Amino acid sequence: MGDVLKLVIGTVLVAFFITCPALSQEDGSIDFQKPNSGNLAHHELAAIATAIRALESSPQASNASQVGAELTEWMMSSPDITVSLCGFPSTEMLNSESRQHSLLFAHYILGMAASMIESPADADDRDHVVMSGLESALTVYEYFQSRFGDQVQDKFLDKLIKQREKGKLEKYVRKRTSSCS
Repeated sequence: MGDVLKLVIGTVLVAFFITCPALSQEDGSIDFQKPNSGNLAHHELAAIATAIRALESSPQASNASQVGAELTEWMMSSPDITVSLCGFPSTEMLNSESRQHSLLFAHYILGMAASMIESPADADDRDHVVMSGLESALTVYEYFQSRFGDQVQDKFLDKLIKQREKGKLEKYVRKRTSSCS
């Protein structure tokens, strides 16, 4: 991805996390310390992946917006992780009519980064990384659906959930990402 596009997407996601009106907030916060810039040691990267997973499981924590913005800022400038976006599923997520599409897209990208940290041997496996990102977005989506029901709807993610229920999600994703280089 070009540096200008990377900067634009990063700026939009950081702004989203900072200004995101949460549906409501939970008590508690995510244990997180803003990462240093530059190349990080393995334990520092592991702490980032842990924070991403905590954000994924508690997207309404009292400091979720701050943590999301700081993680996104780190990811966009990190020499350790480079997340590449393909047309699928990025286009579908960004074009969604869901009010939460930006938040879900941010979790998709952060989920890909966490996957690359957690499984460095699979970091170059586009299908694995995309699936991990989608699973992160689906986890957050299902979290909000369980709490707010019909107030939270996304046709694209509903379609992915149905594919997952049929045991066909990985094949569905692989077929659509095959043209991504």
